Amino acid sequence: MAFDNKDNKDNKDKDPWTDKNRNQGPPEIDELFRKLNNKLKGAMGGGNSSGTKSSGEGGFGIIFGLIFIALIIVWFLTGIYIVSPGEQGVVLRFGKYERTVDPGIHWLPRIVESVRLVDVKHIYHYSYQSEMLTKDENIVSVKLTVLYRINKPNDFLFNVANPSTSLEQATKSALRQIVGRMNLGPILTTGREEVRTQTESQLKKILSRYNTGIIITDVALQETNPPEQVVEAFDDAVKAREDAQRYVNRAEAYRSVVVPKANGQESRILASAKAFRERIILQAKGDVEPFLAEYSVYKQAPAVTKHRLYYQAMQQTLEDSNKVVMDNKQDKSNFYMPMPQLMQQQKAVEDEHSELSASKEIAKSAIESGEQLTANSELSGPINQRSVRPTYPVRGNF
Repeated sequence: MAFDNKDNKDNKDKDPWTDKNRNQGPPEIDELFRKLNNKLKGAMGGGNSSGTKSSGEGGFGIIFGLIFIALIIVWFLTGIYIVSPGEQGVVLRFGKYERTVDPGIHWLPRIVESVRLVDVKHIYHYSYQSEMLTKDENIVSVKLTVLYRINKPNDFLFNVANPSTSLEQATKSALRQIVGRMNLGPILTTGREEVRTQTESQLKKILSRYNTGIIITDVALQETNPPEQVVEAFDDAVKAREDAQRYVNRAEAYRSVVVPKANGQESRILASAKAFRERIILQAKGDVEPFLAEYSVYKQAPAVTKHRLYYQAMQQTLEDSNKVVMDNKQDKSNFYMPMPQLMQQQKAVEDEHSELSASKEIAKSAIESGEQLTANSELSGPINQRSVRPTYPVRGNF
């Protein structure tokens, strides 16, 4: 009974909630391990009726406790994992998606959670080559390479059964759809870039619709060839197309030379026409000004201005005329004077006078020099006695 009282006394000193002695401070590590060992031994039936413990049973409990602690430490250490740069970790809790972790050191409770590492920086590629039917019912061989990477690891792992197979099927479907909409000629020549861009766009739409977790980085159209049976014919067509392009380039070069010259000539002609128009307009305005000034005078004295203008016009008209008609109002007879003949005679007389003046000068110079004139000289007679009297024939009715 003493043992029981002692136990009761010990129980009174302990805190019923924390199982700690009220009179003592917090237990040390050794005490905790000792209590843990005692409990394990009690559960295994290690105690006796007298309350004493054998040394063998105590050693077995300590070994078992150390093994248990070691297992806990190993379990804790196995939960540490490292996500490398360029990877992401998909954490699963009892097989269900829980979260996605970034590169670094992480820990998870094993058995309860697991992790799958996915490389999200590596670029994968898939090549596909096949013969397809075009819009104009021709056959063309197309080779395509798709470059892609994983951008959403959880979608990549769980949304589709086989993401790579889904990508292959989507590539085949998109490429055949685009090629089936185009004719053979553009696919082999100028439409290659269009085939590539449209295939890439269609492929991105398909993969986004199914949430495969794959992103397309590039699509490369490597080869587009006709069937082997018609390769020679297509080579001839390609040569003809190159010749056509060469002629087009030559024409473009000629146009680049001729068009600027034509534009320069056009600009020069337009500038000349504008200058001519301005000059004509200004000249017309200058010609109008005298009439406007004359009109202002005419408004003040109409009758006088009319007579003056008439006389001026007649003067200008008859100024160079060589005929004179005189009107005799008494006997109604006209006198006609042949002015052209008279002017010709007058001119002849003037020419003769000029010749005589020249002869006089010659004779005078001869006399001064003391030379004798010969008998056959044209000046043998007295010069001063020569006279010329022109006759003026006059016709008219008296």
